[in-house]
Amino acid sequence: MNNNEKNYGWVLPDTIQVNNYLEDCINAYDDEIFKNFKKLEGYRIILEGGPKNLFDTFLDHIDNSSDPDLFFDNLEKFRINDSLGNPDIYEESRIGRFSGSTLKYAFNSIEIIDFIKKYGNGIDKIKKIVEIGGGYGGLCLILSGFIEFDNYTLVDLPEVCKLIEKYLSKFSHLQGKINTISCNNLNEDTFDEIDFAIGISSLGECNLDTQLKYFDTIIKKSSLSYIIRNLDTRERLNEHRETINFLDDTFLVDDTERIEPVYSSQIAIYIKKITQ
Repeated sequence: MNNNEKNYGWVLPDTIQVNNYLEDCINAYDDEIFKNFKKLEGYRIILEGGPKNLFDTFLDHIDNSSDPDLFFDNLEKFRINDSLGNPDIYEESRIGRFSGSTLKYAFNSIEIIDFIKKYGNGIDKIKKIVEIGGGYGGLCLILSGFIEFDNYTLVDLPEVCKLIEKYLSKFSHLQGKINTISCNNLNEDTFDEIDFAIGISSLGECNLDTQLKYFDTIIKKSSLSYIIRNLDTRERLNEHRETINFLDDTFLVDDTERIEPVYSSQIAIYIKKITQ
């Protein structure tokens, strides 16, 4: 079995980094290691950690977002994500102590909630959420402070799913609401109707066949979808176009928003399924 088959379509240039990340996901199942899993070297390369400029960049994005008050008026609903795993913490006078990763999730949450308010039928109608590439469940945890969902499913590699389950099980208000699905078990019958689908920097890390599979099994079944992807190469731009063209004319797509015009070529993609 080659590495691409083992990782179910996840394509990153450094196989050693991928293997170290998955090994640290497994290591974090241990209760003692879990206490500091956000400091694990192999884990941080892929998902957690980041220098002070990550913190500064996303605080600036929040300041200039559509609804910065959502963050500043609810600091503890966001800070909850820093309560486990011993992340790198930085401090700013207005907000106190936060990790850069949580500020990133905070910015994503502001955009998601604004999108739902503008194009959905109300926050209270969002009951079934699916996230492609759930990490350790940080975005799910933060969104739970603003969306009263009934079910939140996170799709990821088998090793990652077990860490997600351990992390989110620590928060009693999520009991009975969280499911994980290993990406190798995903098929066209896994989901029926979905209220909201999320894919933040995850689709672009997969080969095109896998991206199309996610669009077929998740995005096409969702009323609203929010995707972030990096268009830093021509290949990734072409993949983005192919996935969007995979949708039929019952979907409205807006891919005009740049997330980080200075630091990268990330874009936000908003997809709405038109009710017939």
